[in-house]
Amino acid sequence: MISRRLLRIKVLQVLYAYYKSSEKDLNRSEKELFFSINKAYDLFYYVLMLAVEVTDYADSRIELARNKKISTYEDLNPNTRFVDNLFVNQLRNNRQFKRYLESEKLS
Repeated sequence: MISRRLLRIKVLQVLYAYYKSSEKDLNRSEKELFFSINKAYDLFYYVLMLAVEVTDYADSRIELARNKKISTYEDLNPNTRFVDNLFVNQLRNNRQFKRYLESEKLS
């Protein structure tokens, strides 16, 4: 999930902050590094959650178009390849993904 490049950047940022601060506390710097890494994990899950939310929004738009009073052919027969995306459907039903979102209270 997190690349080595991102970890290197985070470590160098924390090291720079450690050496620039007048108060050199190694434990505080270590906590800051782990906090930053956890926030990167949260950001990764937010991106995955965004894919699910966008497909849900597209599905609701398709349903609204189907229920119009004066519908066109495209409204009645839309292209649902984006909404029927296999990856998003698997992600939506993934227990570990749901468990992480609930435990970290991400929405």
